[in-house]
Amino acid sequence: MKSILSVFLLMILFFLFTAESCDRSAKSLKTVKAASFLLGTKDSTSTASWQKVSRFDPYNGGQFQSYEGNHSMITLYADGSYEEKDPENFITGKYYLNKTKSAIAFVPEKINDTVQDIAEGEPRFRHEIVKFSEDSLILAWQGRHGMVRDTYVMMESGE
Repeated sequence: MKSILSVFLLMILFFLFTAESCDRSAKSLKTVKAASFLLGTKDSTSTASWQKVSRFDPYNGGQFQSYEGNHSMITLYADGSYEEKDPENFITGKYYLNKTKSAIAFVPEKINDTVQDIAEGEPRFRHEIVKFSEDSLILAWQGRHGMVRDTYVMMESGE
């Protein structure tokens, strides 16, 4: 009797976890499409452009900086390349995700037309992926006095 009860309990738990997973997937199909690009799509023509809207830096008591209208952005390509633009710089290079897809490494190859030396070995996964959804991306990295958080919003196609 105990073994039948155990099997029944396991089946219920399996059903609950599977149903919750399916429900989440159905509700966030757009998120899954965006995540499948960032986290390993096979479509070589995909791009995702993210505009920086703010930065929180805990240095000096916690500073919040708005980037509205600044036109700082990162464009990620499915082939692993990226472009980062702001009013003063244009950077191109490669990006890599760690095995758990919880951090991203940006390896610049060119900064303002100056070719960069690329370090040998494993890329440095400096940016932690705090949040990734269909419309926003938050990356955190170690600053002088704590984790700096950059918040981006996804740009619509053609912007």
